[in-house]
Amino acid sequence: MILSTLLVQLSLIFFEALSVTSMGDSMLGPGLWRVVSVGPCEQQLDMTLDVVRRKVNRTHDGFTAKLTTDEEIDDSFGLRVDICKHVDGGCKPYQVLADESLPRYVQKYAADNARDFLGAAGLDPPDFPIPKGEHVVKNYVFDYSELPEDGIYGEFGADAYIVKEEKDIACLHLDLEYKEKEEEDDDDEE
Repeated sequence: MILSTLLVQLSLIFFEALSVTSMGDSMLGPGLWRVVSVGPCEQQLDMTLDVVRRKVNRTHDGFTAKLTTDEEIDDSFGLRVDICKHVDGGCKPYQVLADESLPRYVQKYAADNARDFLGAAGLDPPDFPIPKGEHVVKNYVFDYSELPEDGIYGEFGADAYIVKEEKDIACLHLDLEYKEKEEEDDDDEE
């Protein structure tokens, strides 16, 4: 199950990475993040993922995930996130984020969130490598207000892949949105 928890975490890492890697975008500014939907990718891979997202409130979502892995998740696993931006006529390819080392990527973009998330999966210590077996995360609550305050406005699709030896072994599809803050949103925070 740990791969599904990592792929849910990738949705959260995606928000942070997109903010950091796209600072030259002209549609950048303060706003609110939101995962619109999360589910399996269209293609069938070696591993299937069960992920459920539930809305807790305006700034928090809860995630429950389950998957079994037959291998220890270590530096031999990489990841790729294929991102498209929803525009009239479909979802236009926008950016690809990738790293040959899943642990290094997670550490770079979301070390604190990953530690919390892996701890919620019952890992002690909550770090890589992740042992083989079944791992379950129930009702992991994520606070979107902890993400960077500036981002790229729009709606995005993302296929987050766990990769091993250049082969996609697991995938999770995410639809994400970043919209401008409205004055009433600012009032809610006070």
